Amino acid sequence: MSLLRTADRLLRGFDRNEQEALRGDLAKVVAAAGDYAAAEQLAEGIFDTGEQALVLAKIAEAAAAADDHDRVAELTDMVEELRSLATNTNLLVQALTALVEAVTATGDHGRAETLAHAIPEPDQQAWTLAQLAKAAEPAQAVRLIAEAFHQGRWTIPLASLAALDPSVVQMLADEHASRHTLRAASGQTLAPPSA
Repeated sequence: MSLLRTADRLLRGFDRNEQEALRGDLAKVVAAAGDYAAAEQLAEGIFDTGEQALVLAKIAEAAAAADDHDRVAELTDMVEELRSLATNTNLLVQALTALVEAVTATGDHGRAETLAHAIPEPDQQAWTLAQLAKAAEPAQAVRLIAEAFHQGRWTIPLASLAALDPSVVQMLADEHASRHTLRAASGQTLAPPSA
């Protein structure tokens, strides 16, 4: 019996809301077993577009782990089509982050970067750009880290920067410590100015 038929039989005993919740989990299990077409069919039955995008991205991760680059590209196209329809930003952020990881694993760094820029949450976008920098050539890594600093909290890309050039992070830490010592010696506080 096919995995899809087995999954459908499992879903029959549940109402529509329960089926919706279980469908994504079953799709991920079926994808882990290597039946990506059946996993996609299960995912297509999910009505929430954000949840469907997330499940498709998770299937793409499984396909990337199996070096099925064509399947990852197809799934990426599907998620990109759903992106504008998704109303749950958290699910969309999770879906795009997972998709960036899958696309990066296939070696398509340009498309991975484009997807990273589509992440609507600044800190998550910064984190994703910093992760991409770890797999990039040095010149591209510097650009991605600079973009990560621009997008989110300044601490997010520090680990990637340290991997690229630990001396830069050490210089930042030394400069911060030096300024802190000077302020403390002069009686200044590090509190922000009052409004």
